[in-house]
Amino acid sequence: MKSNSYNDIERYRVISHFKVEKLVITCFVISVMVSVCISAFFALSEERDLVLSFIFYLLYTFPTVFLLGGTSSFLIEHKLRIPLIVKQNRILKYIYKLFLYMLAGSIGINIFWTVITLQIPSFTTLKEFFLLNDLGIIGGLIYYHFLLLFQVIGGVIEKKSGMENN
Repeated sequence: MKSNSYNDIERYRVISHFKVEKLVITCFVISVMVSVCISAFFALSEERDLVLSFIFYLLYTFPTVFLLGGTSSFLIEHKLRIPLIVKQNRILKYIYKLFLYMLAGSIGINIFWTVITLQIPSFTTLKEFFLLNDLGIIGGLIYYHFLLLFQVIGGVIEKKSGMENN
């Protein structure tokens, strides 16, 4: 009997480890994709050398998206309790999470700004507020939609592999 419970514990540990690995890999890949999109957008808007601008923006966006975006995504997807009324309706669930990712992006860009400039952002006008927070909101929305894309692709792959195993 002891070996049975030991096998169950070992199986649970392996499954838990696999879930964490999958989550970290997904977070990393999404962060790379989001960082490349944002860096390409900003590099194309510059009048300087395209490649150098892209690399410069990528050096700043990737760590921010990976650390802040990955953490906020983990909290939203796995630790936050969604109200039952929202959970039952797919459209409400999408809108609810859309708002949460916008909020997380806005908070993330303000944290990034505070760390880089060593001062808390002060907004004298509403225009200044939106100029800074737009970047975080757009980053959060891009991250969320790449995550949805990965979930759809992962579901299709799991269904296919399930069909092949039967």
